[in-house]
Amino acid sequence: MNGSKSVMDSVSGVLADVAHDLEVMVHQHPWHPISTAPFNLDLEVRVEGSAGKETVPFPCRNLNSGEWINSDLGHRVQITPCEWRAWSYRFPLADHHSVLNANDHSSLVHTHGKVLRWGPDEGL
Repeated sequence: MNGSKSVMDSVSGVLADVAHDLEVMVHQHPWHPISTAPFNLDLEVRVEGSAGKETVPFPCRNLNSGEWINSDLGHRVQITPCEWRAWSYRFPLADHHSVLNANDHSSLVHTHGKVLRWGPDEGL
């Protein structure tokens, strides 16, 4: 029985290494055109910014309706991504969690099923 346990531990270790290598490979995979983005999966996306392509610092989901949401918060985001790749929770950006800042008036506010853009000149 001990020999069997040793073999199982060895196989388990090999499988863990293969899974890790696969995840690294997927995360380092080149970016795909946004037209091929899958629906309802956490994705790492890039948008065209003033300084070129910028990576969105949180996981996003492309809904069946064509809207994009912040997967951390479940809120719709007003972005037009140009590229995507699989989001890796093992290798996220430095701090991928969406930070809520009460003093940030440009944040998205979710009220009763509607998502509103709340800015300094806009009220609820």
